[in-house]
Amino acid sequence: MTKWKPFLALVLLLTSCIHSLHAPYRPEDVVFEPALLGEWINESDTWTISRAGNGKSYRVVLADKNGRTGVFLGHLFEIGGHRFVDLYPVQTEQHSAEFHRDHAIAMHTFYLLTRTEPSPRLAFLDDQWLTSYLKENPNALRHEWIGKELLITAPTAELQAFLLRHVSTKGAFAPTPGEWRRAG
Repeated sequence: MTKWKPFLALVLLLTSCIHSLHAPYRPEDVVFEPALLGEWINESDTWTISRAGNGKSYRVVLADKNGRTGVFLGHLFEIGGHRFVDLYPVQTEQHSAEFHRDHAIAMHTFYLLTRTEPSPRLAFLDDQWLTSYLKENPNALRHEWIGKELLITAPTAELQAFLLRHVSTKGAFAPTPGEWRRAG
């Protein structure tokens, strides 16, 4: 892990989302919800969601207000009666040269899906809550500190158990800002 710390520190500084090295779902947890398909707009981004892969995966294309795009492989998964969304970045030819791609680590970012209709509503694992919690309970979830940034290193089963323990904990999940609406 030590050789990756400088790179991970840069990646983690770019966003306040919590990242995980391991997927927060098992293949049998994955479900598909057609209501998520389409083009969605929020305060600053446009998200185009279509089917991908085996039919239970999503291709998620994010376009920000500056016209920059990013492609993700998305999975909707259910554990303990709660639905979550996982986004995993997809390398595309336009992103970088091969040498650069060889030095990048893709990580999972996940959200609690609190509503599907009439538009999706997501909540993220609050980084301030999690930071505070793990400083008080360092063995509650495997993780690494990259400077002041947090990276979850727990395997899937441990991460799922943690999510289920705290899905209803006050302050653990915070709603994403803004409202999503269908384009057009």
